Amino acid sequence: MKKLLTKKEAAEYLECSVTQIDRYRRSGVLPYVKMSPHSNSKVLFDIADIQAVSYTHLRAHETPEPRGWRRGGEK
Repeated sequence: MKKLLTKKEAAEYLECSVTQIDRYRRSGVLPYVKMSPHSNSKVLFDIADIQAVSYTHLRAHETPEPRGWRRGGEK
């Protein structure tokens, strides 16, 4: 039996925002299961699919850091 997660649970698992989960879903990075054929239906994510997509791979698809931004307050 498949273990399905909500967007919020998927975001917590991958340590990112729900908005980022939506971006991954729309771009095809993260597969999903649509619960109804209606356009505004709930989507769920198979835990196996989430585990198959590495956190490192997902981080590579995030928006780059703002220009001039440095880690640790360096300038």
